Amino acid sequence: MTDTQSARPSSELSLPQPEAHRWASAPLRIREIQTIGLRVPLARVFRGSKYQMDSRCTIITRVLTEEGIVGEAYNGDEDSAMAAIRRIIHNELAPVLIGRDVFNVEGCWQAMLPATFDILRERKLATMALACVDSAIWDAVGKALGMPLVRLWGGYRDALHGLWTPCDAASPPVRESC
Repeated sequence: MTDTQSARPSSELSLPQPEAHRWASAPLRIREIQTIGLRVPLARVFRGSKYQMDSRCTIITRVLTEEGIVGEAYNGDEDSAMAAIRRIIHNELAPVLIGRDVFNVEGCWQAMLPATFDILRERKLATMALACVDSAIWDAVGKALGMPLVRLWGGYRDALHGLWTPCDAASPPVRESC
């Protein structure tokens, strides 16, 4: 066993957590929202019953707070929509969220909702942008309280089934896009 290994199962490892009591009554104000668009070209086209893809995409969304907590989420997998989703986040959502308290999740969500009212664009673009930011806001809340979101939301399961989509090992390395 090396110095970096532990005899305890990984589920029992204690990671350093912020002092949860510190945020019990203090606001956690949004300072900035960042996004990184990632696209990984695949060696071949993968097809399903209602899709085909030649690359895997995601948007990393970070909600940075004045107090130093950073919420982070990985959402969005549509290559063609990535640039539009990121524009909505930066041009429409971030301006209405800067200065808001992440603990007021519903208030943040209501402030973002008008972005979905634009009838001249596909509504799913704004909905996906909201999902990116909302996920990162919840991550910031969980980090500030030192609590996994599953516990914060009252989850009772200790395991979840996952879905894995195979990618070709010969794919080129990840690179930022857009």
